[in-house]
Amino acid sequence: MKNTFHAARLSKSIRLRRVLAVLRASRRSGITTLALNRLAHSTRSSSDVSELRTNGFEIACKFVGTTPDGLRIHRYHLQ
Repeated sequence: MKNTFHAARLSKSIRLRRVLAVLRASRRSGITTLALNRLAHSTRSSSDVSELRTNGFEIACKFVGTTPDGLRIHRYHLQ
């Protein structure tokens, strides 16, 4: 069975355009997953970033630490 990933096209997705706008605005310092979720009104920012990558955007993700509860914190950077 072939694994496939369906990604929305940026031109037709308001959600992806919102996420991209937030990533562009935070280009200098990057943005954490939680902040991206809040600012882009998304509940699945990691999937949104994957879809943007499929649309040709280079987005780096770096592990930056853990919360006091042990949750992993990642920061996204639009290249």
